[in-house]
Parts: sequence; structure tokens; C-alpha cells
Amino acid sequence: MVRGYEPQPNQIIDSIQTLPDKVAVTFTERPELKASSIRVMNLNNERMDNYDLKLAASDKSLFVSLDKSKLISGDYAIKWLVLSKDDGFITKGAYLFSISIAKSQN
Repeated sequence: MVRGYEPQPNQIIDSIQTLPDKVAVTFTERPELKASSIRVMNLNNERMDNYDLKLAASDKSLFVSLDKSKLISGDYAIKWLVLSKDDGFITKGAYLFSISIAKSQN
């Protein structure tokens, strides 16, 4: 089960200063890093993350860093798949967040 997301589902990021440098998903159980994934895709189905899935210090969160140079105004899909170390079940999900930056901020 998912406990939290960063950025949040349906969040609109409207400032270049607040562009996320990572996407993190926190679970209620410990994920198995080697059998899990998080992908951040733009609407052209291009990867926006750095293919560097890591386990956070809490051991219940996974994250990938983002290539901030690729982030432009638009919608982004986060797709995750996780194998739980605790019960062996696989869970998966997806959500969207958006970036809406005025041209004067670029």
C-alpha cells in the first residue's frame, strides 16, 4: 500500500524554483529494490528520470532523480511497480503531476 507521493498526484508546479529534483513513493511495507521500478514519463512517452532507483533512508520509500533540464511545462506520468519484502506481493500504480511555468520564469 502507498503511504505518500512526492510530488503529489495532480499537483501543479508553477515555479521554476520549486521544480522537483526527484520523485518519491512511500509505502507501508519495505520494497525490494531489485524487483521494483519508478518511471517518470512525459506525454511523448520519454523518460524524464535518470534511471537511478534508490531506497530512501526510511527503507519504505523509493525514489528516482529527475533530469531537471528536460522538465518543461506539461503533464508527467509516474508509473511504479513494487515487490514487498514483507509479504511478497507486487503492487503497481500510476499518477500524474503537471508543470506550468510562465515563459518569463524560464
